[in-house]
Amino acid sequence: MDDGNTYHVGDTVCEILLKDANDGTSAYELMAGLFRVRCLNSLVTQTGVVEETKVRHSSDVHGKVIDATYTVLKAALWLLGSKMAELKGAR
Repeated sequence: MDDGNTYHVGDTVCEILLKDANDGTSAYELMAGLFRVRCLNSLVTQTGVVEETKVRHSSDVHGKVIDATYTVLKAALWLLGSKMAELKGAR
């Protein structure tokens, strides 16, 4: 949430969140969705999902991470595009 905006506890934000472990003990997880700010040190809880993916740290992890990232980004871009069209049509 480092986009220059000021957020408060309880705000809901739309963002893409990456979770990973540098020692390979958990899967690479990328989520696009709505998240509620729980405290101002970056703790959030997920309240809505646009798309999410998990990739285990095994075999062709680099290729799988790249493919999964594009899947999440395409879904997020599609949603943003459809919402923008909806807002333009509401004028």
